[in-house]
Amino acid sequence: MFTFLRNPFIALLMGGFFIGLAAIFFRLSEMSPSWAVFYRMLFALPFVILLCLYSPTKTASFKLKHRQSYFICFIAGLAFTLDLIGWHWGLDLTTISNATIIVNTAPIWVALYGILFLKESWRPFFLVPVFITYLGIAGLVTSFEGFSMNANLGDVVSFIASLLYALYLICLSRLGGEHPFKIIFYTTFFCCLISLPLALYESPHFLPETTTQFFYLVCLGAISQFLGQSLITFGMPRIKLSLGSMGLLMQPLTATLFGAWIFSEYLTLVQMIFAGIALWGIYLVRVVAAKE
Repeated sequence: MFTFLRNPFIALLMGGFFIGLAAIFFRLSEMSPSWAVFYRMLFALPFVILLCLYSPTKTASFKLKHRQSYFICFIAGLAFTLDLIGWHWGLDLTTISNATIIVNTAPIWVALYGILFLKESWRPFFLVPVFITYLGIAGLVTSFEGFSMNANLGDVVSFIASLLYALYLICLSRLGGEHPFKIIFYTTFFCCLISLPLALYESPHFLPETTTQFFYLVCLGAISQFLGQSLITFGMPRIKLSLGSMGLLMQPLTATLFGAWIFSEYLTLVQMIFAGIALWGIYLVRVVAAKE
């Protein structure tokens, strides 16, 4: 029935689409940022466990190859938790398009980390897509009709979240020798564990008030977190990076389009141009950084 998902690029596109819906599910759930992260991981965890238990690669032991991998997974989980909480706060303060596009600039910081700390080779041309990306973001932020202190704060929080997302990606890059299903399990588990005390501190209202809100939280965990991440994990290593980078742009595009449709966050022509410039820059960063 779903044989078309065996195509790595289609799987990647669908994964980006499902993750892009996370912003929509969060807004509709009406939960606080930290509680939304907790439920996202909690409802994803059973599916991840089943994935490991019934995987044909025999990963049922959940045992990692190296002891330090558990610590790296914990740091990855911490970074991802804070990234998601920051992104959710950004979604509450600014538009879905702004928050999502800014968070997706994380590849820039991953590439800069490799250049500055791992002494990876680079060419001056790398600065061009970085400039293009932030030119688009600057135009998108300043052309927002509802530009205000809160919106501005939301953009700053989203920017900080992009740094934390970059740290998460860097940690994952250090786990290349481990099975991806096990990595997904441990990062999901640690995210769930870390987000709980933060959520309790943030708000005493820990239960959704309606079955509809509960449904959106289940969708956040099962569809966006589990299904989206699993499809990307399957598709990304099996195709060229240029195609993969293009496919991952489905995430901010989905969030922007559905944000306009459901929450009436329509972009003006100028904003669409700047959003396109930012997305093009993000794509170029991924491709250029891989060729360095």
